[in-house]
Amino acid sequence: MATAFSMALVPMVLKFAGTFQLYDIPDVAESNSSARKIHLAPIPRLGGIAIVLSFFLTQVVWLKSAPLPGVMLGGFAVFLLGVADDVISIRPAYRFVLQILFASFAVRYHNLVPQTLDLGVGINLVLSHEVGFAFAVFVIVGAINTINMIDGLDGLAGGLALIGVALLSFLYFLKTHDLGLLLFIACPMIGAIVGFLRYNTHPAVVFMGDGGSNWLGFMIGAVMVLLLSGQQIDFTTSALVASAPLPLASVVLCLAIPVLDTAIVMVGRMRRGSHPMKADKTHLHHALLKIGLSHTQTVSALYFLGLVVGVIGLLPVAFPEYGLDLAPYVGIVLVFSFVLVASNVNAETAIGFLEQRAHIRDLSEYKIVSRVINLWENFNRYILYVILLAGPAFAGAVRRDVGIASAAVGLLILASIILSASRRGDDFLDSTCIALASTVLLVANNSNTMMVAWDGAKVSIQPLYNGLFGLLMVSTILLFIVTVKKRYFIFKPSDFLLATIPLVLLLVPEPFRTEYRINIISLRSIVVFAAVRTLVKRKEFVIAHIKGVTLLALTFVFFAGVYGLRIVY
Repeated sequence: MATAFSMALVPMVLKFAGTFQLYDIPDVAESNSSARKIHLAPIPRLGGIAIVLSFFLTQVVWLKSAPLPGVMLGGFAVFLLGVADDVISIRPAYRFVLQILFASFAVRYHNLVPQTLDLGVGINLVLSHEVGFAFAVFVIVGAINTINMIDGLDGLAGGLALIGVALLSFLYFLKTHDLGLLLFIACPMIGAIVGFLRYNTHPAVVFMGDGGSNWLGFMIGAVMVLLLSGQQIDFTTSALVASAPLPLASVVLCLAIPVLDTAIVMVGRMRRGSHPMKADKTHLHHALLKIGLSHTQTVSALYFLGLVVGVIGLLPVAFPEYGLDLAPYVGIVLVFSFVLVASNVNAETAIGFLEQRAHIRDLSEYKIVSRVINLWENFNRYILYVILLAGPAFAGAVRRDVGIASAAVGLLILASIILSASRRGDDFLDSTCIALASTVLLVANNSNTMMVAWDGAKVSIQPLYNGLFGLLMVSTILLFIVTVKKRYFIFKPSDFLLATIPLVLLLVPEPFRTEYRINIISLRSIVVFAAVRTLVKRKEFVIAHIKGVTLLALTFVFFAGVYGLRIVY
C-alpha cells in the first residue's frame, strides 16, 4: 500500500513543483568538471513529500494509533524543516539547532536513553542519564545529516536508507523475535522508498530534497537509538518495555556506508580548513565516478557494499553460538579502509588507475593471455560441474523430501529451457533456477559423508570434496580480479537474488538447520553463485551448460531419493 501511495503521489509532487518552479538547479555547465552536482538540467526536489505522506497514509489505514508518537511528531517536524529549506533556504546553524531540539523532544518523550552500550566481546560501557541522552540526540542528528550528505547521486540516498532500515528492523527481530517494528515502521518506510525510487533511479525525474532526506535520517536514527537503548515496542499500547541492547558495531554497520563516508569527509574538510558542512566532491561516490564507473555502476556498487557489510553486522546476533562478536569490527575496518582510500582519490590518481586498467585490457588482447584466461575459465567451469554433478553420485542415500524437491526444481529448469529468451526477458528466471537447483544439490551432497572402497576398506573422500570449494573460491576471486571490466559492476536483480539466498538459508529454524547442515550449505552456495556469475558475465552461453548439468544431477537425485537409485559397480 505504501508503494502504491508513493507511486501515485510523486506525479502530483512533480506537477506542484513545476507549477511553482521548485527545482534543484545544476551548479554550472556540463563542460566544467569542478561542478559538484551531477545532474545537468533542473529537477524537482520535493519528492520527500511523497515518501512521508505515503508512510503516514499507510499507518492511518492500518493502525488505530501511531507507534512511537514522539518519534512520529519529531520526524514530521524535521520533515517540515527540510521542506522549508528546500523552498526558502535556511541557514545551516539554524537547521542544526532545530534538528537538536526535535531529536531531544523524541528522546525525552519516550525516554530513549541508552544506559549501557554493548561494545561486543563481553564489554559494556555504562552511561549516566545525561551522557546517554546526549548520545541518543547525537545519533539521531548524525543520521539526519548522514542521509542528507550522501544524497549525491540518483537513487543513492533512498537505496541506502532502504537497506539501512531493513537491516535495522531485522536486527531488532533477531534480538526480540517481535515483528512490530518491521511491520508497522520498516515496511511502510520501505514501501514508500520503493515507490519513490521508481522515479528517482537514474536518470531521475525527481529528488527527495532535504525534506525527504531529513525525515529518513531522523526515523533511521530513532530506530538506531531504540536498538541501542535495549527497549522493545509494545504495539498494542505504544509503550516501551525493557529488552537487551544490541551491539553498537552491529547497529552502525547497518548504515555503514553513509556513516563512515560522512565522518571521513567531514574530518577531511576540517583538516583542509574548510567548514565540515560545506559541500564538495570528496564523497565515496565521487571517487568511484572518477575512476571510471558510470552513474548506475557507482550506485549499484554502493548498494551491494552496504548490504554485504550490514549482513556482517548481523552475524553475532543471528548466530551467537559461534562467537562472532569481532565480525562487525572486521567489517568496520574493511569499509573504513575502503572509504578512506577512496576519499584520497584525486585527478592524477584516477587518471593513473584508468591508464593501468587500459593497459591490462590491452594485454588481455594478446593470444597467449587470452588462451590462459580461457583455460582458467574452463578449469573453474569443470570444477563447478564436478561439484554439482558428481557430488550426488558419491553422497549415498538421499532423503525422499530432497528427491521430491529436486523434481520440482527440475521442472522449473526444464520450463526455462523451453521458454525462448525473448519471452523470459532477462536472466532473472535463469538465476532463480540455478540458485534453487544448486541449493537442492548441495543438500543432497551433504546428506552423508562421501565414501569410496579402497583395497577392501572404506575411505572418506569428503576432504577432497570440501577442498574443491576452497579451490573454486580462490580461483574465482583471482579470475574476477584479472578479468574485471567496468560492465561487471552493473548489478542486476539476479545478482542480488544470488547474494540473498544464502542469507535466507541461514534463517531456517531448528531442528532443520542442523538436520540439513544449512550453515555449511549457505557458505558453499555463496562460492557456487560467485563462480556462476563470474563465468556468465564473461560468457553468457555458460548458463545454458550449467542448467543442463543441474537438470541431469537433479534427475539423478530424484530417482535416488524417491526410488532408491544407487550406482553399483
